[in-house]
Amino acid sequence: MPKYKMFPFYECPDEVDVKQENGVKKQTETKSPPANGEPPKTNKRKKSKEVTFEKTLNSIRQSKRLPRAQKGHHEDELDQMVRG
Repeated sequence: MPKYKMFPFYECPDEVDVKQENGVKKQTETKSPPANGEPPKTNKRKKSKEVTFEKTLNSIRQSKRLPRAQKGHHEDELDQMVRG
């Protein structure tokens, strides 16, 4: 009887090994070297665009959350405009 019978989703390691041997073969990475004798190129990350200090400040300013205005503040401004 399996050790973890109360967990139906758990598979014992023995069962997993049998499944791999029966149908699924692991892929091995065997790459042949280039025919011209050069060493294979390593994947390098693309250099990102130059980031300037001003661009960084602008992005921070744009992402800041500003406090919301109080409800009804427009009515006060309209009253002042009508009276003034």
